[in-house]
Amino acid sequence: MAGANAMIANEPIDGERLGIGGISYGGYMTNWAITQTGRFKAAVSRNGISDITHAGMLSDQTLWFNLSLTSPELQHERSPLTYVERITTPLLLLHAENDLRCPTSESIQLFVQLRKRKQMVQLVCYPNTSHLMDWPAVGTPRQRLDRLRRTIAWFEHFL
Repeated sequence: MAGANAMIANEPIDGERLGIGGISYGGYMTNWAITQTGRFKAAVSRNGISDITHAGMLSDQTLWFNLSLTSPELQHERSPLTYVERITTPLLLLHAENDLRCPTSESIQLFVQLRKRKQMVQLVCYPNTSHLMDWPAVGTPRQRLDRLRRTIAWFEHFL
């Protein structure tokens, strides 16, 4: 948030029309940020994590989760799903179905919880692609184009 504040203070940026987005750890940080502030008017999370405890059991990154967040209590505390009731930001979830690093279930469970709360959320899963879904050799050009178009349309609509 300090970085966003510095940009707003020093650049011609409308602080009332901020969006946030990221892929992988950036997707996790997007999910986390919108549980901590209502400042962002739209968010796009790609291959993000919503529950570190469950992701750690399903991911090829189990060791990393356990080394950086050493207790189940800390993992729970740092999981966006723990604070899902705070989310008011419209959220677009884009996820690769064959992602072994950030399992698709991470976006699905966040989607379901937000839908139960009648929050603005959409989920799109991309078949036959992995965590590296934007690399030229992974997935299809049509999928990459779809993700870009959806992202632009989401931000244009809400910002």
